[in-house]
Amino acid sequence: ARVVLIDDVATTGKALVESIEVLSRMDVKVIKAICVIDRQEGAGAALAKYGVALQPIFTADEFLK
Repeated sequence: ARVVLIDDVATTGKALVESIEVLSRMDVKVIKAICVIDRQEGAGAALAKYGVALQPIFTADEFLK
């Protein structure tokens, strides 16, 4: 199976990475992660290590303008 993860806020990516690891053990492939706000504190890089792109609707910089 293939899934897209959706989250409200991505900070370090820890929760998303934990989800990717659990789903991987269940033979589920995460193809993308979407979040409303990327706080730009490492989530994108953390997910990239698993081959998952982070697609934010807003970055913290954009949201705070």
